[in-house]
Amino acid sequence: MSTISTILKQKETIKALKPSKGITIISKRCSPIIEEMERLLLIWIKDREIVGDTITETVICKKAHAIFMDLKEVSSGGDAGESSTKSSSDDFKASRGWFEKF
Repeated sequence: MSTISTILKQKETIKALKPSKGITIISKRCSPIIEEMERLLLIWIKDREIVGDTITETVICKKAHAIFMDLKEVSSGGDAGESSTKSSSDDFKASRGWFEKF
């Protein structure tokens, strides 16, 4: 019963989410920047598949990190000093664990 009540309490928050197409599980594990990075990464992967490129785990992880860094820079207004003082919750490591969950 507690699961149902929790869902009902978070009804508006859940409705406001904009998950990427194909996402079936919504969790609180990601910051908005990581969610946006994963959405953009899916688009990039689909584009590479259409072109016929071979995509490896290493290439995907490198691209994920690059997209994340770009989004982080944009969200901080491009101020490198500010981004270095941000909390570690905004850090992202494109690890094997992240890749398997992705």
